[in-house]
Amino acid sequence: MNKLFVFFFLTVLATSSVTAQIPRTISYQGLLTDAQGIIIPDGAHSITLKFYEDINSNVPIYGETQNIQVSKGIFNVNIGSVNPIPVNIKFDRTYFLGVSIDFSAELSPRTSFTSSPYSLHSETSKIAESLTPGATGVVTSINSTQGNISLLGAGGTTVNQQGNTITISSIGGGGQGIQGVQNADGILNIQNGNGPIATIGINTNGVLEENCLVFRSGRWQAANKSKYNFDSDIFQETVTQPFLGNHFISLKTNGVNENYIPKFRNGKWQFLPPLEIIAGSGINLSTVTPGPDKITISAVDNSTSNEIQTLSFNSGSKLLSISQGNTVDLSSLGGSGSSWTISGNNIYNSNSGNVGIGLSAAPQGKLQVEGSIVVSNSGQRFNIAPRANGQIAFEANGVSGDNTFVIDDGNDKSVNIGTDAPVSGFKLNVVGKAKFKDGVFFGNTEGFTDGGTGVIRVNSSVRPDVSGQRDLGSATAEFKDLHLSGRVYFGTTESLSDGGTNTISLNSSLRPDVSNSRDLGTSTHEFKDLHLSGNVFFGSVETLSEGGSNTIKSNSTIRPDVNNSRDLGTSAQRWRDVWCSRNAFNGSDIRMKKEIQPLQMGLNVINKLNAYSYKWKEESMDDGFRHFGIMAQDLKEIVPELVREANDDHKTMSVNYTGLIPILLNAVKEQQQQINEMKSVTSLLKDLTPEEIAKLKAFLKM
Repeated sequence: MNKLFVFFFLTVLATSSVTAQIPRTISYQGLLTDAQGIIIPDGAHSITLKFYEDINSNVPIYGETQNIQVSKGIFNVNIGSVNPIPVNIKFDRTYFLGVSIDFSAELSPRTSFTSSPYSLHSETSKIAESLTPGATGVVTSINSTQGNISLLGAGGTTVNQQGNTITISSIGGGGQGIQGVQNADGILNIQNGNGPIATIGINTNGVLEENCLVFRSGRWQAANKSKYNFDSDIFQETVTQPFLGNHFISLKTNGVNENYIPKFRNGKWQFLPPLEIIAGSGINLSTVTPGPDKITISAVDNSTSNEIQTLSFNSGSKLLSISQGNTVDLSSLGGSGSSWTISGNNIYNSNSGNVGIGLSAAPQGKLQVEGSIVVSNSGQRFNIAPRANGQIAFEANGVSGDNTFVIDDGNDKSVNIGTDAPVSGFKLNVVGKAKFKDGVFFGNTEGFTDGGTGVIRVNSSVRPDVSGQRDLGSATAEFKDLHLSGRVYFGTTESLSDGGTNTISLNSSLRPDVSNSRDLGTSTHEFKDLHLSGNVFFGSVETLSEGGSNTIKSNSTIRPDVNNSRDLGTSAQRWRDVWCSRNAFNGSDIRMKKEIQPLQMGLNVINKLNAYSYKWKEESMDDGFRHFGIMAQDLKEIVPELVREANDDHKTMSVNYTGLIPILLNAVKEQQQQINEMKSVTSLLKDLTPEEIAKLKAFLKM
């Protein structure tokens, strides 16, 4: 049973001498009501009272249960009358009283005792005015000195007290000199630091081999060698004085092969063999040993034929000779001995006949070659090769195919560039790109010419050879822009044309080719505005249409596509007014919620809030009326959960007024409870007799 108590404490203290026995009881009186503040009916009840040393402790130091009679809500009890209060509860500190009625839960919070019960501590007063005659076990003076006496030690003498025992000790040597040796940083190892003989050494516990004593980070410590790292594959460390921390770093010698040198390879430094030079045929290598790293490279003249040769021509014998001894006889080339003429680096023949190479009959022109002619320069060559099928091919680097220029003397009489395979029906066949400087013409005047950078100009109309079967571009090779000054026709009359700046004029209805499968714009390429004088249909009958100035009219219900995932407006783009004829429902199903806890806010929040009347600053917001509400900044300091900041430059705040309803509900309940309590007290006072009122007044004056 949950009860609310208003307690009045009354303590009774009997006066007597120090040696008299003081009653160890406490008189306790209170008013008993129910949870609504209504005084409970007269009758018998049980009360359990417990003492605690802490307001939140679970272990009482004293407790008892008594039967009480309640009259007009008032009860009286003497704590300690059933179970005496132990003498070890001296009331020399703060104690807390816990109360429960009819074995119900203990009331909260517990009540601390006032000063009156602490007069019980007089039983054990620390200072007595007199002693009982004949008292024993009492020292009245020491060396004729009475009263409080303090024992102090000087020099090496110390005074220690433990319970009733006082120990006085002294260190030899008259208390002079060092009394103890200690080490604060762990460097020293001290044995028997309090004497009389102390042993001091450097601490070895936890010290690693080869550690040295260094002053680092503001203190002496045993450090792990040096504070630097090095590549152990290249360098080595030499320790000369470990204790003083002398370390030297040098290039590594242990495990390194003779003549190896440091090289950076595979992402790290390592010792590798030096560069090795091997003499080939006709090459001499010589070195200086010992001496600097010097290598001499020279050629070996093993053959007299490996000499520079000279070319000469004997005009008399018509022999072309080299200094080595080989000759070429040119006398058979025709003409008399004087037909060949040498002029500088040139040699020519004045014979006016024809020259044939590889022929079995007389040549038919000034020069006739049976086979290919090779023209070369700086390693690049060009083959001119006649073919049996009536073609002559010009092959770059002697390779047929893409590197070929072919003149076909067969049926088509064609020229082929970049291919050696003529295509029937074409006079010019080009595989690859063709560049024309002044244009390409079809007929007398119709043609394509250069129209500037990235532009081809056509001087005539372009039409397909077959109507309705040709495309301009393809799905994988599209034109970028199509500039027109007239119309684009679809069929006989339906067209698109220029409708003015940034406008296309359409003279017919526009519909998709497949229902429910086409979009107007895309998610990345959107139209700016869509101007309509009729309706926008969604489905068969659902529409949006003009509803007047700045108004859109809908003939159907508007709902989100996903439950609990869409908002009407945002924190930065808010609707001004929401008009409805019935209700605005908020989801509140318990199955939608988690972490449900009782709300502890009520009057404690409402009493801190201030209500205001105001008008809106913005002209678009001002409707001519005054409005009522609270300031979001005030509410944020008290209940920040009910305030939201917009994602704009000003972080404009908004208030969840619906969220204030539960707080107001709690506040009303708290206020009603206070009203009921006041009614209960008023009812109690009305029922009291004049004598009871007088006792109550006297009680309140105590």
